Parts: sequence; structure tokens; C-alpha cells
Amino acid sequence: MSEEGSGAEEDDVERIGLKLPEIANPFKKAFDAGQNLRSTLADTLGQITGTASPLEGVKIRSLEEYEKRLYSPFDSEEEVPTVLVVGATGEMGRVVVRKLLLRGFSVRVLVRNLYSSTLDLLGTGATFAQGDLTNYRSIVDAVSGVDKVIFCAQARDPEQAELVEFEGLRNLLAAFQDQRVALYGDPYSTKKTLFRFNREADRELWAVDQDSQQSAMWKSNKFGYGTFGSTRMYESGYATVESQQIKLNLSGFSGLAVRCCGDGKPYRFILRDKQYEENGIQFETVIQTKPNKWQTHRLPFSAFDAYLYGQVVQAEAGMEVDRASVQQLAIGYKREPVDPFNFILSLHFVKVYRTQIEPEFIYVSSAGVPPMTDSNYDRILDTLKHESPKCYYNARGEELLRKSGLTYTIIRVEGFNNLPGGIQAIEIKQDPENVSKVSRADAAEITVQCLLDPRACNLALYTTTARQAPSAANPDQKMTTQLSRLRPNT
Repeated sequence: MSEEGSGAEEDDVERIGLKLPEIANPFKKAFDAGQNLRSTLADTLGQITGTASPLEGVKIRSLEEYEKRLYSPFDSEEEVPTVLVVGATGEMGRVVVRKLLLRGFSVRVLVRNLYSSTLDLLGTGATFAQGDLTNYRSIVDAVSGVDKVIFCAQARDPEQAELVEFEGLRNLLAAFQDQRVALYGDPYSTKKTLFRFNREADRELWAVDQDSQQSAMWKSNKFGYGTFGSTRMYESGYATVESQQIKLNLSGFSGLAVRCCGDGKPYRFILRDKQYEENGIQFETVIQTKPNKWQTHRLPFSAFDAYLYGQVVQAEAGMEVDRASVQQLAIGYKREPVDPFNFILSLHFVKVYRTQIEPEFIYVSSAGVPPMTDSNYDRILDTLKHESPKCYYNARGEELLRKSGLTYTIIRVEGFNNLPGGIQAIEIKQDPENVSKVSRADAAEITVQCLLDPRACNLALYTTTARQAPSAANPDQKMTTQLSRLRPNT
């Protein structure tokens, strides 16, 4: 209501001789009491120290503004990230939005329409972007300038799961990635391509090493991909294909993403820095391929171990690859005496993915999805496809996110009870056994806390109620302690 309208009502009341009773507002009373207390304390301190009150001249317009200042983790407006919430009109989504606003985040919500009924669900604190997850072009504007995304959209029935939680999630991931590159350029995108082997110029930068030329080959296959292999490796030993001497500064990146199609054999991905020239030490990790299946392998730099002449260097030596001066990349195959004479590995690309200190994308998934690895992914999908179609598309959506190069947190929820938040103790874990329903407020609290916690990066976790009573003393510390015990997927 405008100020003019309010004044008119007061005049009418005074003219007809009515006096309306004041309606008590317990929140305003608490706020006023707190404000008076702070003012009294400030004045007292000023009299003791002889200095002006630190609150002098500071005006807080409303209880809502005071709460934002009190609970916001940000020191200035420039630090505030913009978070896009997808599924904001759902019961959990609305709680997520309120918690984000209370903590001072800039919140944008994706909605399918701008009807007043939709806007009334979320209030005026968030900005609205109209779009449909199933239409890529309609959500491009929604992700423009967004720093983080929370995906808590849920299909209303199993028949909609593919559209919302797989196709919709895929469109959102693609739009988020594309807009980051378009707005900020490649240096700020989450992935950067080092080699794309269906380009002839990139393939020509690689060749088999001198010792492998009699037993292995490197060439383009009929589909244009770089292919490393042999049909006559009669003796046991190593074969290696390697890049030319280059100098790459990969500091600020977390690891490599390698897309390849193999024959079911293990291959070794190799990084060489100046230590290779000085003392022969190189850094290796294993890629386990599946027969005739394209896979994207995420290889964090932390997974590379130091090797000297085929033997691992003891971990206590503390050696790690110098990311700022990577000089050569290579791929090796070791034939054991019992192995067949042939091997083949086709390569699509090698990319690096960027270091992120906090999750960029949080996906609220289903506890019906078991822990997944490259070795059990196909078996899990086959089981879920027949037993739980919704969880099947949740699992496929999780895999899209895991392979996207974004820093992520996957929160698997069994379902929701109707209790208010903070009543039950909540546990987060990676074991799917004995997982129970949690309140929407508690699930939303975990989601929001993960946004700014480095320990939540690249985690898939389950939420459940715990046996011990909840601790109101320092719930944030308890959450951080639980996160620190979990193991990242990559």
C-alpha cells in the first residue's frame, strides 16, 4: 500500500471517531528490544571509552535487512554469488530459496510461467527467469551471469523423469557451460582442450616413441580419431605414444579429462615435467577401458604417482607433478607374458578441468541410486532401468554432472518427512545402508551449506537421520566435520 493510501485511512479513522486496536507483532517487538539493547550498550561503552558509538549513523530499515546482515557470510556486495535455483516452486525448492536469501545470496529462480500464483510462492527477494528445462534455447538467459546452480527439480511422475531429470539436466549443464565461455572466455570456462585427436594438426603432434616403433603404431582410424595400437607385439614390455615437447602451465587446474575407446585393457596416462629430463621420473595413473565403449575418464592430478623405470617411487618422498611446467604427455601400454599380441586404443580428446574451491553445481538426487564407479556403472543402469525408472534417470543425470568438468555436490535423499528442520539429528555419509527420510528444511540446509564449503567439492553423499540428538551449539561445525570424512569421487 502506498504512503498516500495509508494517510487517507488514518484520516477516515480519525473523522468517524474510531480507534483501531494495535496488533502485536512479536517479531517487531523482539527486533525493537534488540535494537534498544544494542543502543544502550553502545552508549555505555561510549561513556566509558570516550568514543562515539560504532552504531551511530547506521540505520537498519527492517528486521529482514538486519537478519541478512547478521547471517550473510559475505563482507561486501561484490563477493555475493548469484545462485540459480531450478525447482524453486517445489516444497523443498521454496525452503532453499528462503535460506539462500537469509544468508545474503543473490537468488535467481527458473520458472515456467510468470503468473501471479507462481510469483506469490517465492516472494520478492528473488529474481525470476522464465524458461523450460526441455528447451535449451529458453534457459540460456536464465544461466547468464550465474555463479552457482542448485538443481532440486523433481518429476511429478516416473513418465516425466526422463524429460526433467535427464534431458532437462543435460540442457541446463550445456547452457551453463556455454554461457560461462561466451561471457568470460576460455580462461574462465571449467574445461580447456589440450588435444582434439579428430583434428589432423593435433594428431601430428603425437607419435610412438623410438623404442616402440617396431611394435606399435599411431594413426587415424576410419572415423578420424587418433588410434594407438598393435597387432604384432610379440614380446612383453612397454609401448608408448607421446606428444612433442611442449610447455604447459596447468596450475589452476585440477586434472585431466580423457575420452577414449579401448579394448578392455588397462592403459597408463603419463605426465612429464622437468624431473623426467633430470632423473627419469614421470607421473602415471591407470585408465581401465571397456571393450568397444567410449568413456570419459576424469584423472585428477592427485591420482598420478611418481614412477622411475616402471617402479613406483615411495609415497613418503612427497613427489608430485609440477603443474606449472608440464613438458610432455604420453600414453603407455604394458604387455604381460600372458596377454594377447594385439591392443588398440582410440582417442577423442584430452582436456584439463579447472580448479574450483567450492561446488558450482548441486544436484538433489535420489537415495535409490547406489554408489557408482566406472566399473559398475553399466550394471547399475541395467538394474535400475528395470526396477526403478526414475532412479535410472537420476543415475544418468548424475553421470552427466560428474563428467561435465564442473565442481559438484550430489545429495541423495530417500524422501521427506513432515517434521520441521532442526528437530532430528542429520547424518551425511557415502554408505547407502539404513538411509531414512529427512525434513525438507534439513535437506535444504545441507544443500545451502555445501555451496560455500570446499570439502563438498566432487562429493556424492546420502542424507539420513542420525541416532544422537541434534546439537544446537554449533551445527555448522558438525556439518564441516562430517564433510571432511567423506571421499571425493574424483
